This record gives sequence, C-alpha cells and structure tokens, in this order.
Amino acid sequence: MPLRVDAGDSGRTYAVAAAVAEHLLLGDRSLVDRVGSVARSVLAKLTALAEPADPLPGPLGRHQMVGAIRRLLISANPGAGVLLMVDDAHLAQDADVDVLLQLATAGGPLGLVLSTRAPQQDSRLASGIARLERAGVLRSLVLEPLADEDARRLVARTAPVALPEALLVKVVQAAEGNPFAAIELARCAASGGAQRLTEDAANAIAERLCDVPEVARGLLDWLSLCGDTFAVETAEALAGEAGLQPPRALEALDAALAAGVLVPSGGGFRFRHGIVRQALAERVPPHRRHTMHRRIAALLCELGAAPATVARHWLDGGSPRDALTWQLAAAREALRLAAFGDILRHVGPVLECEPAHAEALRLRAEALDAMGEPGALAAYRQAAQAANADTRDDLLAKAALAQVKLGDLKARSSHPWHRRDRAPAAPPRPRKPRMSPASPRPAS
Repeated sequence: MPLRVDAGDSGRTYAVAAAVAEHLLLGDRSLVDRVGSVARSVLAKLTALAEPADPLPGPLGRHQMVGAIRRLLISANPGAGVLLMVDDAHLAQDADVDVLLQLATAGGPLGLVLSTRAPQQDSRLASGIARLERAGVLRSLVLEPLADEDARRLVARTAPVALPEALLVKVVQAAEGNPFAAIELARCAASGGAQRLTEDAANAIAERLCDVPEVARGLLDWLSLCGDTFAVETAEALAGEAGLQPPRALEALDAALAAGVLVPSGGGFRFRHGIVRQALAERVPPHRRHTMHRRIAALLCELGAAPATVARHWLDGGSPRDALTWQLAAAREALRLAAFGDILRHVGPVLECEPAHAEALRLRAEALDAMGEPGALAAYRQAAQAANADTRDDLLAKAALAQVKLGDLKARSSHPWHRRDRAPAAPPRPRKPRMSPASPRPAS
C-alpha cells in the first residue's frame, strides 16, 4: 500500500508524523483501536483524531513516537507491505528526520522513499543518510540531468503552442537538463517568443507572472512571504491585506491556480515549486517585506497557527523580541512531544536575544540531557545560575545526575550541588597513642 506525504515546513512539531497519522485516521478511524493502548496514547499527543486515549504512565520518549507511527502504518495494511513516500524531505525538521530514519532502520514490512534535494552537510538528514548507507539499509538514487533528446520531448509536450526549431533548441540549452526549468522556459517562450525567453527558471516565472491578472498579483506577493503551504483561511485573510474582498479573493486564487503558480494541497494550497515562491518573494522590496512579515505574524496568531510559524515571521520581520513568546511556546510543545532537537532550534534565537533567559536555558539543558549530549552538564549549571531559588537546587541535582549518566565521576565531589549549604567538616579527633605488644607498660 503506498502512502505519500509532503514534508513542507508547516512549523508544527512532528509535522510529517502528524501528516501520516491524520491521513490514515481520516481514512479509517478504527485504526486507533488496532494499534494498542500505548500507541494510541502516543498518537493522541500528536493529533486529536486519536482521542480519547489513556494518559501515558510516564514522559513521552522518542522511541515511543517511532513505535506508534510504525504500528499505525503496519496496521493500515496488515499482512502486506506499506510504502511511505515523503516528498521534500530536506524541509523536515530534526524530530521528523529521526522518526523517518528509524523507520528505515526497522525494515519490513515497511518501506521508505525520501525525495530530497542535496541536504546541508552538517544537517541531521545528511548524517543520517550517510549512516544508513554505510549500514546497507538505504540506497541513494541521484537523478541525473535530462538528456537533450528527453528535454526536447518534454518541452514539445508542455509548451502550449508548437515552438520553432531554433527557439526549441534555445529552451533545451537554457534548461540544462532540469525538467522544471524546461517546463517553465517552454511556457515563457510560448507566450512571447524569443524576446521573452530568459536565462533561468526563476526569471521565466517572473516573466510569466506578467500574464497573471492584476487581481492575483498582490495576493501572490503576500502568499509568497507566508510560506510554501497555507490553509484556505490564511489565503482569505491575506487577500484582505491585499485589498481584495471575498468574491475577488476567490477570483485571484482561481487565476493563480489556472496559471500553475498554486496547486491544491490537502485542505489548502501550496506553491507548485520552491522556485516559484522564491521568484515571487524577490519581487517584494526589502523594506516592504519586514512590514508584511510582521502583519502576517499578527494574522497567523489570530488564526491559531503553530507557534514556530508565528515566531518565524516575527523574526523575518526584524522583531526578535516579539518572537520570544512564540519561540518558547514552540519549545514547550517540542518538549511535550519529546522532539528534543527541535527544542534547541527554538530556544537558540531566544538566547541570542536574552542570554540569561531562565526558561530557555532550562529547556536547552533538558534537551541536551535527553539527547545524551556532553554539553548537558554545563548547560544545567548555566541554567542554575539564571534560575530562582525555588528551582536552582533541582537544576543542580539534574546536573549531578547528568554527570553520572555521562560516566564522568571525577569532578563529582567538586560539583556545587555536593557542596552547597553543607556545614564545614569537624576537625579530626586526636587519637591516643597505641603501644605495640613489645612496648614496656608504664609503671603503676
């Protein structure tokens, strides 16, 4: 059974895992009764579709999230295989990457296909893929550029009108084997001939946007800054910012869909390609972007968007202090779901703005501790220095436990938790001299 999800950056903790769970549960609600009580309790933390569920007996662990998603997938097609396909995996956050790579390690009857651009070298996705390749668990297939003959056929099939031979050759050469670029350049050339043929896909998109009705252009500017994917409610709210009333907002969305700029995605929309959104966003002057990002942040707050998404727009709008509350809310949500790598990502900007922020320091220390990182000990001590008297001892105790877990007992006796508020040791009592058996006894 194939299952396809998109790893678009929604700002939601475990966005990919949640998309998998909600897709399956919307199709068959009885699955929650077949995965077992513990897995159902884990899924209920991820999505309301799994409720009601018993509370977990203890804190949620990452292994429980992996186990719950795996049981759900296998229960969806018992006795047969399940193929999970994740598009744009390079956009997945660390918590989702951990789940996906552990699902790959677990093996059949579950198969995994990740569609991704080349990940950043120091990212968790890159290191995870390299590790699984070395273990023989995962195989990478690098898509080579299209051959010129294949690119010619693609251009001929996608161009709205037949292109003259000379123009077709120019399109194929400019595309450099990139299918998306070939399609966009073909459409650009078909609408204006050689005089409108640009050097790359991004410029081709910008040229084609001149053909989009004026009613849609202002809305597309707002949507391009909003993100790759967005709900209908978000599009309607941003249409208001673009000065469009409801009937004209629908016309604008229809025009964007007809032009191939937007495509339906679930219950909302997404840009057909990241290059499309980038080309649109680059048309907005920098000084306007800041103001628009701040307005988007306020609107998303009213719409109940994920805290991480709201925070990102405050940051992009040049208002890091307005983002603090939302970054902390996102970090707390990540802690609730045991997404410890995401916690570090959320508290980073907070500590850049306020290095002594007590809650951010505590969350960072707890995340490093849960991940088994050596830096947890120093992080706990730093958090204890910033904490009030009510929580300082607790943090120092956690630091001592982290030191034991890391196997570093050398400095244990010098740890502040072992020294605080202790009375000084009494001086040793003088001992009476002891006589050996051969020593003469004193005269009585």
